[in-house]
Amino acid sequence: MPTSSQARDPAGSSASSSRLGQTVLEDLHRTDLTHTFQQDLKDVYQFYLDPQTRQELASMSQTKRWFYLTFWLLKSSILRLSPSRRLLLLGSLIFFAYGLGGSTPFLVAGFAVLLLVLILELKDKLMAQDELDTGRAVQAALLPRDHPYVPGWDVWLYTRPANDVGGDLVDYLPLEDGRLGLALGDVAGKGLGAALLMAKLQSTLRAIAPGYANLADLGVATNRIFRRDGLPNRFISLVYLVLEPDSGHVRLLNAGHLPPVLLRNRSIQELPKGGPALGLMDGAVFTEQEITLAPDDYLIVFSDGLTEARNEAGTFFGYDRLRGLLPRLQGLSAPEAGHRILDHIARFMDGARASDDLSLIVLRRRSAATPSGEADAPAARTRTAPAGRATTTPADETA
Repeated sequence: MPTSSQARDPAGSSASSSRLGQTVLEDLHRTDLTHTFQQDLKDVYQFYLDPQTRQELASMSQTKRWFYLTFWLLKSSILRLSPSRRLLLLGSLIFFAYGLGGSTPFLVAGFAVLLLVLILELKDKLMAQDELDTGRAVQAALLPRDHPYVPGWDVWLYTRPANDVGGDLVDYLPLEDGRLGLALGDVAGKGLGAALLMAKLQSTLRAIAPGYANLADLGVATNRIFRRDGLPNRFISLVYLVLEPDSGHVRLLNAGHLPPVLLRNRSIQELPKGGPALGLMDGAVFTEQEITLAPDDYLIVFSDGLTEARNEAGTFFGYDRLRGLLPRLQGLSAPEAGHRILDHIARFMDGARASDDLSLIVLRRRSAATPSGEADAPAARTRTAPAGRATTTPADETA
């Protein structure tokens, strides 16, 4: 006699089939299917084929190129499988070859084995995705959940990972006497490994930065830690700033990062380059830079994901476009200026997938005559949990 759970199985199966049908119908009505399919093909092309192979393909005729492309993609995908799955896939191809001679059982067997390989690979992908989702949630929890408040300053922070987790750090650290430490770091590479090093950089700065009055010494100490504990061929660029309340005085350390840009009276000035990146070499020497911002001056710190943002044609946003945009930010609050930059980059990319993490800090020295951003007063700051796929810091959701 069937149990109550067994009796409910037909209804459960019907509901599951209904959900599947509804999901497929929603997929068919998506307006971005063509773009997504083209992007997926481009990702496959770049993932499985090295630059030399892609260059060889570009020099071939169309017919020859498609023949070699099919062969090289199949070869590369087979070599990336585990030994057991590689043998299963080769077995399915053999079954298909026999089935093409008119044997239906071989065709069915080939399809069944190929479906098994796909199911196993999908299982691995879903398990890895679960781990990445957890990593993304942890990383989001480590990022600032609001914009910092410093009297006399307008501060806006933003970071967006290119993948599920990112290797850029945007953080702030309250210091003694109302001072504020700000950090923007960029770990070489992307993905989970870069995200783990980013977390180590954050914990290192939070632990030791308050104890260093001189930022050059902070750079030496941080570099020593990453030379001791880091990985080969992994390094980190960093800009660390200290803001004085009710003052335009800024001290900063630049360790191998793109120089921050000063915007003053619609003209821009690139600050001096700093020392080497962290973890790159033993005995690295760093210098502490100082700058004083006048009222309505801006200091903009950014990662290379901004200037190296690419559109579908592979063209970089570039430093020249950024130089042309910055003077038009004069008079805006820090959040308005930051969003203006992001809007220009989004229009330039025109739906292209991000190839690198993008981070941005916009500082404006406040004056009574200029607008204040929403993050200028403590009352304007709210703690909002990040929603959906991480494209901004939790702090940016308050801007």
